[in-house]
Amino acid sequence: MRGCAEKTPRDIIEDPSRGMEGANFYVAPIYGVFYDAETGEQRKVIIGQHNYCDATTIEELVDALGWFTELRFALKVSYDDLGTAIEWPPEASLFGRDATSAFLYHDEGGEKGEHIFPGNNELRWFVLESLVETLGQHAPGLHYSMGGGKDLLLEGLTPLDTFPVDKLYEGRPVDAG
Repeated sequence: MRGCAEKTPRDIIEDPSRGMEGANFYVAPIYGVFYDAETGEQRKVIIGQHNYCDATTIEELVDALGWFTELRFALKVSYDDLGTAIEWPPEASLFGRDATSAFLYHDEGGEKGEHIFPGNNELRWFVLESLVETLGQHAPGLHYSMGGGKDLLLEGLTPLDTFPVDKLYEGRPVDAG
């Protein structure tokens, strides 16, 4: 029987009870943050879980978020005076995807859900906010950048399209609907 450190994420998801003797086993929720297109009301849903032994990394949590959402993150993570620096590469879903495609998820009760992003604004806010919620306390001082440390620019994102590299990410503005 394999120990916890020898298990792959898929093994643990399929059968979390196998091979856990002597290991510290933890579960990190993977969040999806949705906004009602009409009211702007936020709905945070646990769309999956990341099971791990002893410790996890930001990269593992990001991979789990990508697996559950089928979105491409491919982030570069580093640390600086502000805290956790996330650099978005050009191939990330944040910069382009068919925003009208359906997003399937399972809520905390195991019920299947479907969300269709009516446009790129909604998809981009979903990506930014879901990452922040999923990383939680694992990524203090989270701030975004792109292209080798430049400010993150998401042309057309309203009401805010630029996220300065030297400022902490403060979340979606209330009037971003």
